[in-house]
Amino acid sequence: MKKFRVLVIDDSKVVCNLIQSMIETRLKAECIFETDPTKLSQDLLLDVDLVILDYYFGSIAESSKKNGLMYLKELNRLNSSIAVIAFSGQKKIAKAAEMVSRGAFEYIDKNEDNFIEVLLQSVKKIKDFKTSGFNIQSSQINVNRI
Repeated sequence: MKKFRVLVIDDSKVVCNLIQSMIETRLKAECIFETDPTKLSQDLLLDVDLVILDYYFGSIAESSKKNGLMYLKELNRLNSSIAVIAFSGQKKIAKAAEMVSRGAFEYIDKNEDNFIEVLLQSVKKIKDFKTSGFNIQSSQINVNRI
């Protein structure tokens, strides 16, 4: 059986390493990350089950003029079966609502003290659902933490 694969896209290598370590250790899933979303290949995006996607990419966003919402649209176009959890330190409810309305299954605030625990619960929920043989549609799982 194919191992559940998670891709974390965040411009902070520290955040990526933390999430990768927690997912691999606690959820026994394969986790890879990319700190520069402009370097993502279509092959990679077609070979993951879940993407954890930051909204803002700092200097990368300034040079590429793209944010997490734009990457979410591209992900949905490339592979509509990829589940996406959006997260950010941005405290703007409108951005969170737009990410969810565009197909993210959840939006998690990185500023919350327990954001890693909330993220792990969400990843586990999606992993359990997808490994049981179901495809996820955004209307099936939509728990917002704003």
